[in-house]
Amino acid sequence: MKIFSVLACLAFGLVAGPATAAETFPARPIKIIVAFAAGAINDTVARLVAEQLQKTFTHGVIIENRPGAGGMTGTDFVAKAPPDGYTLLLGNDDALCVLPAVKPSSLPYDAAKDFTPLFGFAISPFAIAVREGLAAKDFAGFLQQAKANPQDIKYASTGAGGVVHVATALLEDLAGIRLSHVPYRGMAPAVGDVVGGHVDMVLVSPATIAPYVQSGKVRMLVIASETRHPDLPQVPTSAELGFPDFLVRATFGILAPRGLAPEVAQRLEAELAKVGADPAFRKRLTELGITATALSSEAYGKRISDERTRWTALAKRVNLDLNK
Repeated sequence: MKIFSVLACLAFGLVAGPATAAETFPARPIKIIVAFAAGAINDTVARLVAEQLQKTFTHGVIIENRPGAGGMTGTDFVAKAPPDGYTLLLGNDDALCVLPAVKPSSLPYDAAKDFTPLFGFAISPFAIAVREGLAAKDFAGFLQQAKANPQDIKYASTGAGGVVHVATALLEDLAGIRLSHVPYRGMAPAVGDVVGGHVDMVLVSPATIAPYVQSGKVRMLVIASETRHPDLPQVPTSAELGFPDFLVRATFGILAPRGLAPEVAQRLEAELAKVGADPAFRKRLTELGITATALSSEAYGKRISDERTRWTALAKRVNLDLNK
């Protein structure tokens, strides 16, 4: 009887086999790395994703902010993390698209090869916002003031080589103006100094700056987009003001390190897709002024690749000097 029991157990083991990685995943908390300081729109989106994921992943989902070097620090941390699904990245255009365009040889990671895209949630345009005390009242006045006083207007960025830096350099090239660059370790401190009147301008997501616009502490001059923002219909677009090439947008999604087991990648993508389809989640994004999307792993990867190609062309056009 004992022999029969042992044989039966062995037979069951051969038939059932060991549990797959997807069946046992996750067995501990998952970390989502945000490559910018707390309070930025990237951080807000990551926390919304984590809140939804925790409904399924009961071990917990932790947000960890690792700001620095225009998003490079946190992004590199994920690139070098074990590809086990427990360390994920809230994707950012700075480190995945723009930095590879302006200084590819000095990056500690390969943006095209070191990550596994999982799902894309949202796209948001950027807007030019200025401190309340700046003389210019509209975009035309801003350009006129900048031309009359080269390098007098100071703009904040999230770091040298990031989206804000390169996009503002593009604006300088297109408009024939010169501004003074003041880099910060993330969008939150950059916006804080514009609100406080220490710097004059920032290129920022409308969702991040909206509360300060409503309180009258800053003014939004233009949306760097082809179409007006549904929540800001009074703000003109760069395209309608004669700058169709000045298009700046951010794509929010989740990536893992390269080498993630296919079954774990599929499990994560499936759960992230549920988050992206959740009406409450999409409603919250809309309330933040962000356009909700549903980009599969393949579509999200293509989006990142296409944006990297676009920024590479723009960086060559601007001939950006990262030391200025």
